[in-house]
Amino acid sequence: MDYFKKIILFIPNTNLSGGPELFYQLGESLKNLELNAFVFFFGDGDSKKSRKRFSKYNVNFIEKFIDDEKNLLVFPDSFTKLIESYPKSQKCIFWCSIDNYYRYKGFNKLENIIKKFGSLLKKRAPLYKLKKLHHISQSNYATEYLIKKGINSYFLGDYIADEFCLKNSKRLIKEDFVLYNPKKGFKFIRKLINFCSNIKFVPIEKMTPDEVNIILSKAKIYIDFGRHPGKDRIPREAALNQCCIITNTMGSAGNDIDMPIPLEYKFRKIDNNSLIKIQSLIQRIFLNYEYETLKFDRYRDSINKEKAEFNKNCEEIFCQKFCLKD
Repeated sequence: MDYFKKIILFIPNTNLSGGPELFYQLGESLKNLELNAFVFFFGDGDSKKSRKRFSKYNVNFIEKFIDDEKNLLVFPDSFTKLIESYPKSQKCIFWCSIDNYYRYKGFNKLENIIKKFGSLLKKRAPLYKLKKLHHISQSNYATEYLIKKGINSYFLGDYIADEFCLKNSKRLIKEDFVLYNPKKGFKFIRKLINFCSNIKFVPIEKMTPDEVNIILSKAKIYIDFGRHPGKDRIPREAALNQCCIITNTMGSAGNDIDMPIPLEYKFRKIDNNSLIKIQSLIQRIFLNYEYETLKFDRYRDSINKEKAEFNKNCEEIFCQKFCLKD
């Protein structure tokens, strides 16, 4: 089987989120497989912060390359318009999310419709132009959505970094408070905070990764009512920190593969009835934490297996499934 001459992984210069980290993980795994893979930065700004943040990953970098039919270019779903600049190379879309492809951020339907069609002008290629390309997906949510659109993809996923897992292998001393990310469905979380005036809520904001890890290690609960565009990292990091997780059922939280937690911890909508139920659930966790946290062992077990699964899938996809087209 003929392998690609080069595999180029496209990462935005200034993005320090989980999406780029996934590309670093892919770069390291491909390098370990002795494939000729490189990280390529694009867009405005400087890549220094990205290189520093993710220096733990052993990857190769490339400053420029030739558009060649024997190359495979891997693009993030948020920048599919870039495929038009490389007509010769073979191309792959890595679906780290679905919502980010459409530029969905909040819950305002009109605003999301405007973003959906506006993004076609600059950064997003329509799905029909992507169908003949290679596709890999980070979540079951993305895989199932693409199938509905007539696109088959291979699941690759991602994983929580090794040093994070090692830091959280010791017994933790927990406190009675609830953590939340203000960027994830705060409109609904604010209702919950106002309703539960006797419960302490702490936002995760303006924190370094180490500070996030420390605060997660102290909390008994992490709540997330965002869009869950892919398998988000913070819920998994919270679970490894022995937090109980309360979510809605949007995006990847809506299935039992991406987020295998008990249904009693997932809420379809936030109304007066669910606010009462969530308040009761929080109080129950505070009182019976040692019992309730055991219900998340299945989720934690799946998270702990993610790296081995990622490397296995990476080898199968890039050494067996993907190959040079004549």
